[in-house]
Amino acid sequence: MAMKRGKTLKETILEVLSTPKALEELVKAVKSKKPKTKVRVIKALVSKLKKEGKIKEVGGKLQKA
Repeated sequence: MAMKRGKTLKETILEVLSTPKALEELVKAVKSKKPKTKVRVIKALVSKLKKEGKIKEVGGKLQKA
């Protein structure tokens, strides 16, 4: 029987950004859902998502594009 897979880190970040958050708030929220994830991995994925245009920064807060 196939195991049920959890959400990917990307899905978790986009879910958390349903409301605009500052980077540190975002890291805290993602760590509460995925505690094993390192902070630098979260920040790296956020910058990658920014480049792809999935996330934008408005007034110092990150939100979904």
